[in-house]
Amino acid sequence: MNKYLFSLVLLVAFFSACNSTKNLFQVQNINNLKKYTSTGLIYNLPKTKIFVEVEVLKIVQSKGPYADYTQNYLGSLKNSVTENKTEFEISNVAFHSVPIPDTLNTYVLNTTDLGLLYGFSQTKEGFLIALNSPEVVYENNNFDVFGANNQNKKSEKLTFNVLTSDKNYKVVYDTIYQEEVYDTIIRKIPILKKNVILKTTEEQAKDLADQILVLRDDRAALLVGEGDSDFLPDGDALQIMLDGIDELEKEYLSMFVGKIDTIRYTYTFSYVPDENVFYKKIILFKFSANSGVLPADNLYGTPVFIEINADNYVQNIRSFQQNQFLYQQMEKIKKNDGLVYRIPESAVLRVLYNSQIIAQKSIFVAQLGTIESLPASLFEAGDVKIEFYPELGSVKKIEIHK
Repeated sequence: MNKYLFSLVLLVAFFSACNSTKNLFQVQNINNLKKYTSTGLIYNLPKTKIFVEVEVLKIVQSKGPYADYTQNYLGSLKNSVTENKTEFEISNVAFHSVPIPDTLNTYVLNTTDLGLLYGFSQTKEGFLIALNSPEVVYENNNFDVFGANNQNKKSEKLTFNVLTSDKNYKVVYDTIYQEEVYDTIIRKIPILKKNVILKTTEEQAKDLADQILVLRDDRAALLVGEGDSDFLPDGDALQIMLDGIDELEKEYLSMFVGKIDTIRYTYTFSYVPDENVFYKKIILFKFSANSGVLPADNLYGTPVFIEINADNYVQNIRSFQQNQFLYQQMEKIKKNDGLVYRIPESAVLRVLYNSQIIAQKSIFVAQLGTIESLPASLFEAGDVKIEFYPELGSVKKIEIHK
């Protein structure tokens, strides 16, 4: 082989190697494709969707039927309900984030190395989990959206269970006169007529108050051991009797002090931060102490805001990207993109009501970060293993075994 032919062979081999490298690994955004490409591995970069779970208490206060007679028969009692009233209050706010596919960043990976292609594992949403690491199993409950809206978690009955037997009734005797004729003389004979009538509300209240006092005397007798000690209960039996007396007294007292019922509702709101918008404040919903949660566009109620403020920790990476782009333009270097991934940005979430912060949390938001790529040459270096954070689209670990 002459020197010229040998040089030609080396040149062809070089360009063939370059061409094979180019065709070995190629990643393209499917939104930018304008010509046919062979189907390869399609994967999504994630973006972060935020769920705000708001727990609201509905507090229903019901005045007792005998409230007006409490002072007369039982004295002053604490925590008495003086009027029927319903109020709402926000009791808790929690944040949850889940990854959703970013349809503007869906990529197709083409390679002539099928072994490399088959080495990728993905979530059901198309997020990358790992390369050449089948032992890596990703399980994250945050992928599942929790609960439905407006679920009633707790509700107590506000009915008043009182004496319904004949104790609420009394016997009243009326005198009537019946005329009888004896030897042409008309005589009026008095006759007593028995009537059963309902007691007045005050009389019912007095009877119930008397029974409360009897219950208290019974409890005291059990505790100090009055009476024949051979017949007094002890141990568990005594406790059962005391608990029964306490429960009955509580039910009787509710007729005077009233009842307060707490009903818990859970509302779930979602929010997807805009890409490259590092501060935003929007109305999540409106809230009224009288009506509870209202739609954001309702004319009544006070706005409850969600605010997101990015920490901008990846600004130096953005500057690096911009500089690299300028250098490429100056030196006329063609950019060689590889496996695309994300570096997320951290941000602070806040929920504000009446200008007060009622909830706050720091989270990572995928779409507020930057998009980078692992060079294609990395996958020619040997046995490459990569693990990702699927919910963020970022790289967790890279191992190369040559």
